[in-house]
Amino acid sequence: MSTPPGALRAAAVAAGAAAAAGGAAAAAAAGHAAAAAGGAARPGPRWTGWLAAALVAVQLGLPATYFLRRDPHDERFSWRMFSPMRMARCAPVLRLGEQSVVLPSHFHEAWIELAQRGRQGVLVAMGQHLCQRNPGVAVVASMTCEYLGGARRDFTSGDLCQGGAF
Repeated sequence: MSTPPGALRAAAVAAGAAAAAGGAAAAAAAGHAAAAAGGAARPGPRWTGWLAAALVAVQLGLPATYFLRRDPHDERFSWRMFSPMRMARCAPVLRLGEQSVVLPSHFHEAWIELAQRGRQGVLVAMGQHLCQRNPGVAVVASMTCEYLGGARRDFTSGDLCQGGAF
């Protein structure tokens, strides 16, 4: 005698449901046993909370470094971009030994424009580039900046080849 195909399907579904119910009952029993032993089941790994906290700290910390920098002319990512500091005009000078360097003959116009805004980091990088191309020769950077209202300020570095800075 053969079993009709519909009956086999119904028996398989019933067996699967019983196994699932048994599995759920076993999981529930294990959970009750853990609770009875004094331990509680954790909802998930703890590292996800630390990862989220670290991500938020990085997102807040990186822009905050621009607020705390010593270079007043570096207005990137901060309130300084709305201040009159952006209107400052500076005259950067690099000296290679005793001679002044003609900046356009050694550097791209974009670098020179950033240096003319008073960006000390750019002027230091330009000087370090000259140090690499002229080993053994002192490179000194200086600039005079004029601000709105007519105030002037002079900046001078030490020998950039020896780690000097503004």
